Amino acid sequence: MRSIPSKRKKVEKKFRKGEIEEYLLDKVAPAIIGPNGVFYIADRHHTSYSIYKAKIDERYKKLYLKVAHDWSHLSDQEFAQKMIDNNFTWLRDEKHIERDFYELPSHISELGDDPYRSLAWKVREEGGFQKVDVNFLEFFWGMFFKDQGIILTSSSKKAIKAVLPAAMELARSEASAHLPGHIKTQTVETEE
Repeated sequence: MRSIPSKRKKVEKKFRKGEIEEYLLDKVAPAIIGPNGVFYIADRHHTSYSIYKAKIDERYKKLYLKVAHDWSHLSDQEFAQKMIDNNFTWLRDEKHIERDFYELPSHISELGDDPYRSLAWKVREEGGFQKVDVNFLEFFWGMFFKDQGIILTSSSKKAIKAVLPAAMELARSEASAHLPGHIKTQTVETEE
């Protein structure tokens, strides 16, 4: 949730400047059509939440979708497995407890606050790793920070700031080399 206030302000600024429709068209979300014609977004969750929370005219509280796959013909079980196999879903709650596909929130307003995902966002913003085209990139990094022993119970500015130096050090370490977006550090040998 750390990224939401700045994203929400950006949405509101675009609305005030009369540029909201262009902004929305630039933020098209990939969607998969599931059983019973239900749409599932595979990205842009934070953008969606920011639009939902923004103080803008209700008619602009929408998200344009680009259908990536129409899997509406699949059974519920086949669809859930296909979503998992294609990394279109994150099956952990905000406390990193695994859950079933059909326990996922059914509305953007039901998203939980994962402090480790917020930490990962801040680390990326500070140059700790690169943004790459991998679904749930910051969740993978957040799990890594938690698994490495960083203790975080809140997404508050103060809480994130307290652990940011340790997280930045971990992001630059060899321990994180397996993660997408890892920035390889080079050592330069000098002659004596």
